[in-house]
Amino acid sequence: MVWLGSAEHCSDLAFALVKILYEKRHSYQQMVDLCQQQWTQDAILSLRYVFARPYWHRMWIVQELTVAQDIVFYCGSVSVHGDVLVEVQRRFQLKFGDTANHLASCTR
Repeated sequence: MVWLGSAEHCSDLAFALVKILYEKRHSYQQMVDLCQQQWTQDAILSLRYVFARPYWHRMWIVQELTVAQDIVFYCGSVSVHGDVLVEVQRRFQLKFGDTANHLASCTR
């Protein structure tokens, strides 16, 4: 279990977006189409806030994530399974290299 902190900056919307993107993971075009919809602009911005939280900047995060056999990320009362979050992030990174920069460009 990873506690990312209290719900803020619409983190529940960010986790909802991650779950939907995961469902569409087999079709890159569906993921792109989803990211171009108006409602996702707020969700993408919220996801940027989630990835900007202090947890991601800790040095021992790699050890925590590689040793954990089953990880669930919690933000407020909302959760997302680690495999889901990692797969969505991985797909962005494979296509765009730097996920954070791509997410930033989606909201411009």
